[in-house]
This record gives sequence, structure tokens and C-alpha cells, in this order.
Amino acid sequence: MRAMLSTLLLLAALSGAAAAGAASLVQLDLIDHGILASGDGLAGKEVRIAQRTERIPGREGLAFGVTFRLTGSKDGADVAYQTVISFRPARGAEDGSPRPRIAKTHHTRIGAEEALWHRLTKEQAAVPGQWLLRISQGGRVLLEKIFLVEPE
Repeated sequence: MRAMLSTLLLLAALSGAAAAGAASLVQLDLIDHGILASGDGLAGKEVRIAQRTERIPGREGLAFGVTFRLTGSKDGADVAYQTVISFRPARGAEDGSPRPRIAKTHHTRIGAEEALWHRLTKEQAAVPGQWLLRISQGGRVLLEKIFLVEPE
């Protein structure tokens, strides 16, 4: 009887650990990518993609990015994820200025629509190159999207 009770307790503990691990297994569904609608992302406005593209005209104030949804076994569960936005100048376009790299941790709920975007400054718009938007969770890359900025 005692051995049976110990076995049941062990099985309950293992199933609880498996369930906790399953909750952390997250996938990403890319909804859209490209140039944001004018003014989106400012002052808490919803982010909408106005034009699907990876080629971004280098224009001050122009914003680009991705909309996505994190999915997992427990819809509505809280989850943390990390984002990185970084820039690689085109060959020959080095101007000596530091390369932007923005890294943050965010919190959301499984199933919620989210966005990762960047708005070009005047200086950034003038330098051709690749902007990388990366979303990861627990050290695992869920999405990498490259946008090519070409000055006008």
C-alpha cells in the first residue's frame, strides 16, 4: 500500500512538471510584415501593416515591422519573450556611428496579437543596410525578419 502511494505521488509530481514544461513551449504565428500605416504605434495606437514588403524606403519617420501571435498549449497563459532590433550597414556605408541594438523583454498572454516595429530617425534613414527584428523565448529563436532599408 505504501509503495503504491509513493508511486502515485511520484507520477503526480512528474505529470505536474511535464505540464509546467508544456506551458513554456511557445510557437510564433507571423500575421503580417512590412511598412506600418501612418502614425501607427504612436501613443498606444494599434499597429497595422499598410504595405507588405521587406524593402523599406529610407524616409525619416517611416515605421516597419511585424505583427504576430504567440501560441502554446495554454491559451491565455502569461508568457515572457525577448526582442532584438539591430542594424547592419551595407558594405561601404559605414559612417563610424554606433550601430543601434535594442533588446527588451516583454510579457503577454498566449493568443494575443503583438507587434515588433521600428521607426527610422533622419540619420538611420540615410544609411542603407539591413534591419534585423528577432523574437525569441527561453533562448530559442521564434522569428528573424530582415528588412532592407534603401535611402530615397
